[in-house]
This record gives sequence, structure tokens and C-alpha cells, in this order.
Amino acid sequence: MFLVESRYINKFFWLWILITVIIAFIFPNFGYIIKPLLVYLLMGVMFLSSLKIEFFKIIKDLTIIKKIESIFIHLMIIHVVTPILVIIFKPYISIEAYIGFILAAVTSSAIAIVFLATLFGGKPRISLEITTISNLLNVVAVPVLVLAFAGKYVKVDYLSVFILIFQLVVIPLILAQLTTKTYLKDKLLKISSPLSILLLLLIIYGIIAPTSSYILQNIAESVKLFGISIVILIAMFLIGYATGKDKKERITYAIASSFKNATLSTVIALTLFDIRIALAPIVYTVATNVLLAPAYLIFAKKK
Repeated sequence: MFLVESRYINKFFWLWILITVIIAFIFPNFGYIIKPLLVYLLMGVMFLSSLKIEFFKIIKDLTIIKKIESIFIHLMIIHVVTPILVIIFKPYISIEAYIGFILAAVTSSAIAIVFLATLFGGKPRISLEITTISNLLNVVAVPVLVLAFAGKYVKVDYLSVFILIFQLVVIPLILAQLTTKTYLKDKLLKISSPLSILLLLLIIYGIIAPTSSYILQNIAESVKLFGISIVILIAMFLIGYATGKDKKERITYAIASSFKNATLSTVIALTLFDIRIALAPIVYTVATNVLLAPAYLIFAKKK
């Protein structure tokens, strides 16, 4: 019974996300309770996702020169090409929106791309390698790239950024690797997928609900940022898609390049900056989740 329900949750997860976004705007009050817990909820998602990571096998794979070259190229696409695209839109948005977009753009691919690669008919093994390294790079890449692309526009406490990302990414990964050596691994893996989705829905609600009034009060700005987010996401998807050698690789790289850890950037923005900067990552998160529905209909049915 549990396995049937788990498959049902996984299959329609994009629908649950859309419903959660709608509920966040209609019933926002509960979001103020969840907002202080966002860091810990995201740590939970990262922990559960990291249970499937076989770190030493990934390190072994990196001894293959061609694989190193491929991963390096796609890490550059994920962390560097995306913020370059953001620069194109800089003349049309506020400085706060630009900083927020840069924060969203320089973060890693989402851990969830492993699940998406499986769902859409890609290569989850490659997705796992890319997102593991990409997320670990966040600790250094996010502070450095924010400084490079937006440092002259905002004063950033880079030590706080480093500590927060270390807490959100590295600590859950270490705890997960320790857990894989215990009897708890198999038990947690059985519930990891539906539990991760539940935590993710709470995170999405906890991000959008408390800020929904600000989004609606600035609806014209929000719609503009949403449109820009869609353009960036589609552009990154096509860039990633073009780098694959076959259909499975194209889908894998397209997902890795476009579906970023927008939740991470939003939590960072809400924790260390104000709502004006956080608006762009929030809208980017909404746009990412909205695009999951057509992506599922296009790719999951044809895998």
C-alpha cells in the first residue's frame, strides 16, 4: 500500500507543487510559522537526497579524464553561464532584483535533478555526479561569484554566506554518509522520496506564503521578474540540451543546467538579505516549479 501511495505522490509531484503555490497565496498565515524552520527543512531535504550518494564511487569516476572534462563544462554552464544571462536583463530591472537574480543564478543545480532525470528518461547517474559536485562547490562558488557579479552593488557578509551554505549543504551530506553505514539507511531510503516531497512542499509554502502580500503589492514587478525567469530557465534548458550526445544525455544536461537549487538561494536571500533582494529568487523558484508541469508532460510521457 505504501509503495502504491509513494508512486502516486512521485508521479503527480508537479501537481502538488502547483497546488502548494496556489494555497500559499490564498492562505498565507501558516507560512509565518514555517518560515523560521526553512533552514532545517532544507537540511532535511538535503540529508534525505544525500543518502543515495555514493561519494567514493563518484570520486573514482572522476579519475576518468573525459568525465572530468564533461563535468567541468557543465559546472561552468550551471554556475557561470546563468549569471551571464542575467546581466543581459540588468538594464530592465532594479538593482535589488539584479542582486537576487545573481544569487539564484550562481547556485548549484538542485539535488532533485536526480529524481527528475529518472522521471523524464535521462541518466540519473550523471545527474547525481553533477549535482553532488555542484552543491559542494556552493560553499565557495556562491560567495565568490556573488562578489564577482554583484559585489559593487551590495555589501555581503561572505562569512555568513559561507557558514549558512555549509550548514545547508555540507553538514547534511556528512550526516547522510555516516548514516549509510548504519541499519537506518534502508529504512530511510524506503520513505525518502515521499518524505522529501513533503518537506519540499512545506519549504515552497514557507517561502511564498509569508512574502505573498509583498509579491501581490508589487505585482507588475513580480510578473516582469517571472517572465525573465521563464526566459532564463528555457535558455539554460536549451543550452544544456545542446551539449548531450544522445537523447538521454540531452535530457540529463538540460535538467542539470536549468533546474537550479532555487530553494537554497531563496533561503539564503530571506535569511541574510531583505525582501527586496529575496523577491527575484522567490519568483525564480515559482517559475522553476511552474515549468515542471509542461516539462513532465513533454518528456515523462516520451521516455
